[in-house]
Amino acid sequence: MLLNLSIKLFIREVRSGYLTSMLVSLILAITIVSGISLFTDRLEKALSSETEEFLGGNLKFESNQNKVSPLLDKLEIQNTNTMEMVLFASVISSEKEMQLSSIKSVDKAYPLIGELELRNKDGEYATKKSPETGTVWMDERLQNLLKIDYGDEVFIGDSAFIFTDTILYEPDRGSGSFAFAPKTIMNMGDLEATNIVQPGSRVEYNYLFEGPEAEILKVQSFLESVKESGDDIEMLGEDTSSLGRAIDRSENFFLLGGLIAVLLSACTIGVASQRFTRRHVRYVAILKTLGMKTVDIRSLYLLIFFYLTLVTLIIGMSLGWLMQNNFISLMSAYFPTELPSPGVYPLLITCFTALICQLGFIFPHITKLLSISPMRVLKESIHLNQGSISIVLAGLLAFYLLLFAYTSQISLSLIIFLGVILFSLLGIGLIYLLLGNHSLGLGASSPAKLAFSELKRRRLGNSFQIFAFTVAIGLSLITFSASKNLLGSWQNSIPEDSPNNFAINITPNEKNGMEVFLQEKEIKSTPFFPVTGASIKKDDKAQTKIDRNFNITWINDLPEQNKIIAGEWFTKTGVNGISLSDEISERYKLKLGDEIYLKTENKEIKTFIQSIRTVNWDSFSPNFFIIGHPSLFEDIPSTYITSFYIPRENQELAAELMREFRTVSVFSIEEIIKQVKEIIAQVTKALNSILLLTCLSAIFLAFSALQDGFEVRKHQSAVLRTLGASNSLIRTSALLEFSLLGLISGTLGSLLAYSGIYFIETRVFETSANFYPEIWMIGPFIGILVVSGLCAYLIRNVVNQSPKELFNKA
Repeated sequence: MLLNLSIKLFIREVRSGYLTSMLVSLILAITIVSGISLFTDRLEKALSSETEEFLGGNLKFESNQNKVSPLLDKLEIQNTNTMEMVLFASVISSEKEMQLSSIKSVDKAYPLIGELELRNKDGEYATKKSPETGTVWMDERLQNLLKIDYGDEVFIGDSAFIFTDTILYEPDRGSGSFAFAPKTIMNMGDLEATNIVQPGSRVEYNYLFEGPEAEILKVQSFLESVKESGDDIEMLGEDTSSLGRAIDRSENFFLLGGLIAVLLSACTIGVASQRFTRRHVRYVAILKTLGMKTVDIRSLYLLIFFYLTLVTLIIGMSLGWLMQNNFISLMSAYFPTELPSPGVYPLLITCFTALICQLGFIFPHITKLLSISPMRVLKESIHLNQGSISIVLAGLLAFYLLLFAYTSQISLSLIIFLGVILFSLLGIGLIYLLLGNHSLGLGASSPAKLAFSELKRRRLGNSFQIFAFTVAIGLSLITFSASKNLLGSWQNSIPEDSPNNFAINITPNEKNGMEVFLQEKEIKSTPFFPVTGASIKKDDKAQTKIDRNFNITWINDLPEQNKIIAGEWFTKTGVNGISLSDEISERYKLKLGDEIYLKTENKEIKTFIQSIRTVNWDSFSPNFFIIGHPSLFEDIPSTYITSFYIPRENQELAAELMREFRTVSVFSIEEIIKQVKEIIAQVTKALNSILLLTCLSAIFLAFSALQDGFEVRKHQSAVLRTLGASNSLIRTSALLEFSLLGLISGTLGSLLAYSGIYFIETRVFETSANFYPEIWMIGPFIGILVVSGLCAYLIRNVVNQSPKELFNKA
């Protein structure tokens, strides 16, 4: 019986339209949560897979000493694959040309993860094998520079090799400090015969491991015990490439837009729940009068909302799947393979969102509804606002849980939560005070007087309506700004003439000639930065060593895209030290004023930390963790690095540069810049979909707030019309009243949006704040247009019904 009754009531409520706002809002919330969580889950898995291939394994150990090979037998690990690589730079010559190359000597286990994509005289193919003895593979750039074809002979050191294949793609493309020079892969069995690796040679030994997580942790623990200064252990983790950072930032945009839309939907559910409760007061009283127990009535309503949740989950997750398919079609070009299938997390977070919306915004209203006695209904002494503190607290708790579920950060969730609460209290209090005390009578002599009388008489209700409109407009403007202004700022951070080529290993003898070459060819370049490798030792009692080497430069002027956040930049007079990036300062607990030792190849320098700065690593210009004053490095040998822009149609200039300066390594990042720009364009398209859903959520919130307000105005309208007021008077006064509410809400919404955008720019995306004047114009305009438009629609239902009909319904 209870089951049949609950189904009938649910169908009737859906048909009557009283569940429409709640139903649509839940569907929107679930669509957005499921769509974005499905997409980001698959994206993170793909990035993890890409990072694994980029690394070449689950763990990589880098050292300039061959210390691990003799110790591998001591490792007690199971089901774990290992391989060794030796990386070095050397000149390769053909019959016609010679060129400096990054050479990777690999053992038979190469590649440990993934496949190589190669091309030979028979065409392109994929393989999991290393080169045969006596053969080498080269990338296309080196092949062109040496002017060789398949089967030609090339020379490395004292040995001759046959060039057999062109490298199109290699899994471990991030390996080694030599990775940016034109690349060659050879068999490790041929290395000794070349006589290139001698004592004192600059060589890098890489050891890669792949296996179960528990075994990899054992390997890590062992390597930590033999690790020395200059060695590096890299575990499978986040992609720190420019492309990886771009994709990671795109996720932040999606999550931001999704969070805003979900919060709007949650607010709509709360408003619609209040309206639903008011409508069902008499139903509950009648059921209690007929003898139904409170526990049965509670079960009845729980079943109704179970059906609501089930329907919205089915529809919302179906739409969410279509939504993430759209996102994937936009972004899939940046992954070499299909994205992995999603895990269980998107399903859990979607169900959690639906559950929180139910428990936080619906269940408290139902609990309050069930506490009303039939006698109070008959005496018409019901005040549902009594005990509303518990309802507000439940809503606030649900609001915070939704924030935390999306951000996964307690501190960030608290900042946003407390900011919204503070803004809301200030806004509601301000409006409550501005409207002042209401005077006696309705002031129905004119539309304007009636409108202002209503504003004062319903100042508490109007304050909460303004709050709902403000949230709807403000959060929509934040999403709009994210899709236009924030993305625009991101795009503008990559100008058309951003450096798309880097040149490294420039010797002091070549520096002047290269500067002249770039000037003659009218190639725009960044400054030439001197570079040397150095380790850091903190000057304390323990003489603490920092466990890695750094490339250090020394210059007089602060580079562009760098900003001092502590201390001061170098002065022309006085004692100068070094400047650290904030990442290094935080990672190694180095503070302003700390004394440290810099150990280069032939000198140890005692100095101090003079400043700490932020670095924009996405600037596509040379950046450094450590910058010193030139006076500290007067006798230090170095090479130089620079970057420059060559238009795509003049790429032959890069080849000409490499032919003229053969020991200089030049590599292009044109494809990376192109991919980042394409990602921005695709993110813009995807965000437009989220913006549309956000606007729909905002409209439903405003509509629900107005609809709830008009329910309590019907009786007053009937009284006024019975006393002779015209439909025109009621319609015009309502439009004036809600236009003013829309103006106030739009202005406050602009303030909310501007505050939110400032926080997002400075704290979330870590960019400089900007001023967006259009927000202050769009907010009030949209407020008046949307609120008065919805009012015009709703007032028709009031004035088109006779007072008799309204009294009967009341």
